[in-house]
Amino acid sequence: MQIAQLLINNMFTIISLLLSALILHFIIQRMRFNLNEIKVKNVKYSAIISLIVVLVIVIIMTPLMLIFIESFIVNKLKISSNSGVGVIIYIIIAVLEITPVIIVAKLRKESLYSLGITKKNIFKSIFIGFISYFIYFIFIIIVEHRLKYIFHVNSVFSMWDFLNDTCTALSEEILFRGYLQNRLIKWIGDKKGLIVTALAFSFSHIFQRMLTGNMNFTNAIISVISLFPVALFLGYLFFKCKRDR
Repeated sequence: MQIAQLLINNMFTIISLLLSALILHFIIQRMRFNLNEIKVKNVKYSAIISLIVVLVIVIIMTPLMLIFIESFIVNKLKISSNSGVGVIIYIIIAVLEITPVIIVAKLRKESLYSLGITKKNIFKSIFIGFISYFIYFIFIIIVEHRLKYIFHVNSVFSMWDFLNDTCTALSEEILFRGYLQNRLIKWIGDKKGLIVTALAFSFSHIFQRMLTGNMNFTNAIISVISLFPVALFLGYLFFKCKRDR
């Protein structure tokens, strides 16, 4: 029953996502983004290194930090993640995740732009980000109303939740879309680069789902599979907003 409910949740989420993607594709095609060249030395080698570094961070480093937070900070110190202290913890985690990537890029003399960090197209990128969330949210409401489906969401969404999610999203965008995707696209092409990055992003969340989402392995697999179209969508948005020559 739990698996069936999870599948239904994911199905309606994907429907809303696909509808959002169609509209955003239409909008993006009519916006002019500045083209910028991403320079990396030895594209193949840099792409392989980026894949290894990102996977080590999200499969080993991040789960260990989450285990420490859950077992020591939350359980022993009784500090909630939905608090000011919790936000500080998430900021520290984000910095720790991003730091190895920046160090590796600097050692290879690669610019911050190769990590997706740039002021170019920033206002258009922010606009696309807000409009994508708004359209997706609207479709979620429409699907819920038309199909008379009740989504099980947290009853309270606080400012701390928003800040925690922002920290997580920022580090993930730099790790996967800025660092990994940029290099994979230059090595194996646009479509393959987007797909491989989306796969890496999705399946890297298995342990996170099991640790923080209290899911068993089967539910975690179903959950991360449902992340794949989301990851493709995010990768497409990043690719269009931070385009290479």
